[in-house]
Amino acid sequence: MKMKKIALFIEKFEPEGGGSFQYNQIMLDAVAALPKDTFSVVVGYTSELWQDYLAGYELKEVHIPNRGFWGRARLGMDPPRPADGTLAQNLSLVSSDGQGSPA
Repeated sequence: MKMKKIALFIEKFEPEGGGSFQYNQIMLDAVAALPKDTFSVVVGYTSELWQDYLAGYELKEVHIPNRGFWGRARLGMDPPRPADGTLAQNLSLVSSDGQGSPA
């Protein structure tokens, strides 16, 4: 069976932020519960505060510097990303060890 790819983007890390943090928690729990032999999941995040939190999950992750909407949409501006990279392309470049380095 072919692996299905899922990319989850989480931005804010504010437990008191009116439910957005809890929503992100629920989404993380849901993708973490998916069968690993069927789904390949990558989590992109902007706040470095997510790093410690994500350590509790066995998910590939990539830190996306928060440069506003257009900066995230065209992540490929910084080497070693390709110059024409998009958010989806850059999330797919996460190495198999989940450390955010291109494969």
